[in-house]
Amino acid sequence: MDMAKLAISTQISTTIVGGLTTAGLITGGSVIVISVGIFLLGAAIAYALYKLDDEFQISTSIIKALKTHRPRKPETPYHPDQFFSQWGRFSRG
Repeated sequence: MDMAKLAISTQISTTIVGGLTTAGLITGGSVIVISVGIFLLGAAIAYALYKLDDEFQISTSIIKALKTHRPRKPETPYHPDQFFSQWGRFSRG
């Protein structure tokens, strides 16, 4: 879920940063002011996504679903000797 939040915030920030940078360059704004604004915008987007995750418990539900869908381990672990001892099943010679 954290990777999804990172991807979403990156896409939103990239879109808005392009507009802010273009607007700042057209109006003659300071590079430092534009950079601080972009940083604050990214922090606000990340904070909003974390609050949404806390409210809807998305990370918890994903972790729970992943834990319940684990493949079960075989009762007898595989050993390389099994290949050679069962070779007669696979070959006709």
